[in-house]
Amino acid sequence: MEDAVQNAHSFANLIPLLIIFAIAGIFVPLFQRLKLSPVLGYLICGVVVGPFGLALFQDRIPFLANIVISDISTVSLIGEIGIIFLMFMIGLELSFRRLMEMKNLVLGLGSLQIAINALSIAAVVLLFGNSPIVSILVGISFALSSTAIVMQLLGEQHQNNRPVGKISFSILLMQDLAVVPLLVIIGAMSLADSETSLPFVLLKSMAIALAVVSIIYVLGTKLLRPLLGILSISKSPEWLLSLAVFLAIGIATVTHSAGLSAALGAFLAGLLIAETDFRHEIEVMINPVKSLLLGVFFLSVGMMMDLRAIEHHPFWIPVSVIGLFVVKTICTYLATLPFKIKRHVAVDASVRLAQSGEFAFLILGLAVAGGLLPKEDQQFFLLVASLSMFCTPFFTRLSPWIIKRLPSTIPDYQSEDIADALSDAPKILIAGYGRVGRLLGATLESRGIPYVAIENNFEKVKKLREQGHRVIFADSRKIDIWRHLHLDSVKAIVIAIDHAESSEMILKALRTEWPLIPIIARTHDTEHMEHLYRLGATSAIPEILEASMKIATKILETIGMDEYDIECEIERSRQNAMLQHTDTI
Repeated sequence: MEDAVQNAHSFANLIPLLIIFAIAGIFVPLFQRLKLSPVLGYLICGVVVGPFGLALFQDRIPFLANIVISDISTVSLIGEIGIIFLMFMIGLELSFRRLMEMKNLVLGLGSLQIAINALSIAAVVLLFGNSPIVSILVGISFALSSTAIVMQLLGEQHQNNRPVGKISFSILLMQDLAVVPLLVIIGAMSLADSETSLPFVLLKSMAIALAVVSIIYVLGTKLLRPLLGILSISKSPEWLLSLAVFLAIGIATVTHSAGLSAALGAFLAGLLIAETDFRHEIEVMINPVKSLLLGVFFLSVGMMMDLRAIEHHPFWIPVSVIGLFVVKTICTYLATLPFKIKRHVAVDASVRLAQSGEFAFLILGLAVAGGLLPKEDQQFFLLVASLSMFCTPFFTRLSPWIIKRLPSTIPDYQSEDIADALSDAPKILIAGYGRVGRLLGATLESRGIPYVAIENNFEKVKKLREQGHRVIFADSRKIDIWRHLHLDSVKAIVIAIDHAESSEMILKALRTEWPLIPIIARTHDTEHMEHLYRLGATSAIPEILEASMKIATKILETIGMDEYDIECEIERSRQNAMLQHTDTI
């Protein structure tokens, strides 16, 4: 009888896991079906099944005890492991060489972004009557963004390797590095009465951090590749997965024990493996596990949100969340100005990084433990931090709207350049003169077809015009530019920009005033192709489709098919693929 009771009790311990898998396997896909971010799905489910959701009613409805998670400690631990694997995967996609190439952005832009945000937020908090200590603590904790949420949203939108992804990641990496000295400062502030001075403690901590990272790097680069070579004789695939998990969690544990961020250790582990021949195989193995564990982290954030606190501060909590997004967006954008980052990239990254992050929970918790922050204030600021993370998927959709209304710091266009360009009576206009635009321009040039390209990078346009390219400086998202180009004599317009939102803005503007002119748009995948067709594109060319057609061509050539038959088959496949998607519009 006792064994049966124990077994029933053991099975009850599995209920949180069953709930987690149900959310990940059933409810989150439903959110995706509704075109909502999985991050938002996990956060909402966390609120519902957490201790401040349905659990509040389980005394009146006992059945609810079977579908809620009252103790979030286990979920939080799994979520922290999810962050470890996220940082491990980020490191895996980089390398030490590429990281060194980004050092100016990581150290320069990242440090400036943290400093401006921390000082600005602290000043605002101080203006509202809080003490200097509380203001500094809130400024530090809110200056850091959520690596988990930002990188997940970038991944969902396939922006990781694009300029906005690189800028965002550089800042987030510096924030992870900055956690160490920030925690030391808070610890020293709580020990202000001791004889140990803050500068001494800070220098000591930084020395320890540098030593630990150096040892991990040296040992990893010297030992890991030979070790993998020895172990690779095993024909069992699980050895590589096991070793990768061991390195990610093991090095994270080492850095955490040394007073550093566990996420930093996992990132170092990924960088080390990125230097080996096994990086891609490990990436394929770990990615599904990482996504599930990271989802548990978002679930735990939702579970910590006690929305009842809004009743006590129905005005100040929403105002604080909105204010945080506004202040951080402005401050991060200002930090990007010295680095000559494209305006739309800087604004997009600034909006994405405008929430508070997971380290706010740690920093504010330590502040309360050290007697620096009242418990009541902690609950208020934690709810603001949680809600800012919850609202991030909504706020990121504001980027195109903000970009469109941001005043330009340089002229929208130069009239003499436009007049010069129109002298050749161009037949084709190209919006965007990057890799795709240049190839198209070269093709038109070789055929003697006059064209004009529009590019919004002033320095690039100067160099291109000196080289004889038919390109003008202008922002092709603004309708006034197109009005000056006299589109009546133009045969077609090509949108060759690699930024999806900008392409959509241009297409909408053109179709409003010139509904009949042929517009051919570049797109990355068939899903975005459908959207461009709905907006009025005459033709949308997905890069993925064309890459597939080239691969198919090579395969058919390899097996000896006749050249004419290959052309016919490829064209038939291309038309079928395009029809499959246009029929769904």
